Amino acid sequence: DINGILDDNHDALSIRKDTPTFDGPYSNWCYQNRIREAFLHFRQQQEADLSPDIALTDYWSTLIFHLPYAAHGKRMFSELFMLEMQRKGTWTAWAEANQLHVPDPADYTDKNEFNKAYEDFLRLITRTAEYKALVKEKIEDTQWASGHVGNVYSCSIFLALASALEMALQKDKDLSGQMAGFFGYGSGSKSKVFEGRFQPQWHEIASRLQLRQQIDRRVQIDYLTYENLHRGRQTSSVVAPDGEFALLHIATEGAKTGARYYQMVHQAVEVLK
Repeated sequence: DINGILDDNHDALSIRKDTPTFDGPYSNWCYQNRIREAFLHFRQQQEADLSPDIALTDYWSTLIFHLPYAAHGKRMFSELFMLEMQRKGTWTAWAEANQLHVPDPADYTDKNEFNKAYEDFLRLITRTAEYKALVKEKIEDTQWASGHVGNVYSCSIFLALASALEMALQKDKDLSGQMAGFFGYGSGSKSKVFEGRFQPQWHEIASRLQLRQQIDRRVQIDYLTYENLHRGRQTSSVVAPDGEFALLHIATEGAKTGARYYQMVHQAVEVLK
């Protein structure tokens, strides 16, 4: 049989690897490039409404990121922090005061060496008092939940928003009328930057979410259970769902292979995949 699987007459062939191939520095570089492009495009659209001496980082009270891990947003925002200072005309004096020098690509014959120098430079920005103050004021509360939950992939930006709401509730802060900047990112190396205004009802919504209570109800699992979940061998929920959407099953045949079916469960029951 010289054609092997090419002679297979099944409706569908599945060739896949369960574990991803991951290059952390390259992934970070893609994320940073895409949010920069999206941010500059958004800023261009808003240019007519912005005073030259006002940065979006001044205008937005909260910065909400797609977070593959909790500290990602504050590490990636340093470049935009610099670009906004350059826009206001305050960068040169501030950089000199902090002994910061932007690497010049002309000084490097190897692109990777320049990228490494640029990353080191951006990391120095994150260590300044001014940048740490911005993180504490505008980012820290949004990453609280991610630090407890981890990577939830496509919904991580919404978890960051929920985290900001929960922390404001706990700290008795009033978000009404304040603006937030959102930085979305997808695995297709694309980003969207947009903004939103907190409405007066935010307090009621945050109270209903009960994010801290949900996090505090986490259940520790053993390694075998983790392996079964990871490899798709777990046949029942670790915790019986109650008042939430639960996965019923995943289709394995025909055109709907891979489709996931959910159902709202109003009281604790055993739900099978």
